[in-house]
Amino acid sequence: MNRITTFPSSIDRRAFDSLKPPASFRRGFTLIETMLGCAFLVVATGLAVRVHQARSQFDRASLNRLSDSLLVENAGQRLSLIPDDELADAAERLSEELNLQIDVQSFELDGRKGQHLIIKTKSEANPAFHHAWRLEASP
Repeated sequence: MNRITTFPSSIDRRAFDSLKPPASFRRGFTLIETMLGCAFLVVATGLAVRVHQARSQFDRASLNRLSDSLLVENAGQRLSLIPDDELADAAERLSEELNLQIDVQSFELDGRKGQHLIIKTKSEANPAFHHAWRLEASP
């Protein structure tokens, strides 16, 4: 229900104008509010960038770890197909080719000889390992 206010005289208009709030009560964004809003946006943006960087570094480290694990497992699988008499030479060759550390250790179990392969990456921070035990065929 809209009412149109008419002013019969200038005296009534002055009385109506005195009921309006002064100009200082008008609402709008002041410089301080704008600066606080911008400061909040800067802090929130900085926090979001740091979270994104941390997530990217974690993803990169996880991908590198997975790549190292797959490389070590692949080398172990390749060495499992090599005959026992050629294993030491093949391990040395594969070690240089894939930049891995491969140790071949002999052992004996219940009168049967075998070889223990320890394959690991050369990274010092988080090396990936693979162990394989091979028993020689019984005569």
